[in-house]
Amino acid sequence: MLAALTGRAESDFLAVSGYLVPVIACDFVYLGGVSLAKSDKTRQSRELSIEQLNAIDYLVSGVSDAEVADAVGVSRQTVCDWRNKDLEFAAALERKRQDIWRGHEDIIRALISQSVCVLKQSLSSEDERIRMAAAVHVLRCVGLYGHSLEPVGDTTADAIALRNLSMF
Repeated sequence: MLAALTGRAESDFLAVSGYLVPVIACDFVYLGGVSLAKSDKTRQSRELSIEQLNAIDYLVSGVSDAEVADAVGVSRQTVCDWRNKDLEFAAALERKRQDIWRGHEDIIRALISQSVCVLKQSLSSEDERIRMAAAVHVLRCVGLYGHSLEPVGDTTADAIALRNLSMF
C-alpha cells in the first residue's frame, strides 16, 4: 500500500515513534546520537579494537568508566561513547555479561538447597532482625521485592539500534 501511495518501496522508510519517515539515499541514519544502518543488507559488523575488548573485560568486572579509561589508555568520555553510542561495543558487552551469568548459573543452582535451609532456620530465629532479613531474602527470591539482576539486554547491534529507535 505504501508503495502505491508514494511510488517508493517499504524498505525506503524507517519507523520512528509510530511514523514512517522516508530514508534518503544514504547508508546510515543518525538519530539521538546513534548511527543506524538503513537495512540489514547495508549493515556490516566490525571487529572491536583491543582497547574496546579490554574495556569490556574491565566493565563486566564492575570497574568504573574512569578506571576503565585509565586502564586501556583512552578518555572517560570515549568509554561512555562506546557504551552508549557504539552498537557493536554495546552488543559485545551484553554478550559478555550473559556469558558470565550462564557460567555461574550451575554454581548458584547448587547452593539453592542449602540456602533455602538456612533461610528456613533464620525465619524461626528469636532475633527479630534475623527473621526480617530472612523474610526480605525470601521475597526477593520470588520476585516480590526488587528485581532480577540477570542481564537480558540485546546482544546484536541491530537489536540495540531498533530499541534505541523505539525511544524516539
